[in-house]
Amino acid sequence: MQLSLVALGSASLILGIVALAFPMPASLSVVLFTGWAFLVIGALQMFHAFRAGRLMSEGLWGLFPLVLGILLIARPLDGMVALTVVVGVICALSGLFRLAMGIRLGHRLRWLVVVSGGLSLLFGLVVLLGLEETVLVTLGFILAFELILIGAVLIVVGMARR
Repeated sequence: MQLSLVALGSASLILGIVALAFPMPASLSVVLFTGWAFLVIGALQMFHAFRAGRLMSEGLWGLFPLVLGILLIARPLDGMVALTVVVGVICALSGLFRLAMGIRLGHRLRWLVVVSGGLSLLFGLVVLLGLEETVLVTLGFILAFELILIGAVLIVVGMARR
């Protein structure tokens, strides 16, 4: 048993359960983390452009994430709506493309791709169509499920290793 993987998996599992119990604060943490990440990336890009003497060419590319980060941090509820829409659109489009690809596949396991694409498309549409009712908790639930799945896998892998 690899204790570090089990410990990491346990922490992830516990945090996932907490996020599942409190989806709105978890959604808010996703937005704030994303905002800070964009802010830092934008600031580093602007710093690099300034040091390289390319403020007009490369600096403008750093301005977008910098402003986006500031907006997400300053208006997290609006950011929650925006990020939820982005997640819904990405899932719907990804599902649509996988569905089309699965239908065109000639492999005997194409049904897996079709089912996967159909479920992603359905999830994306549910998120987008139920936006008013679910916007405050969608990101928190996604974070919770991801942490729970990662935690479970890490625990199993850690226990299987000798």
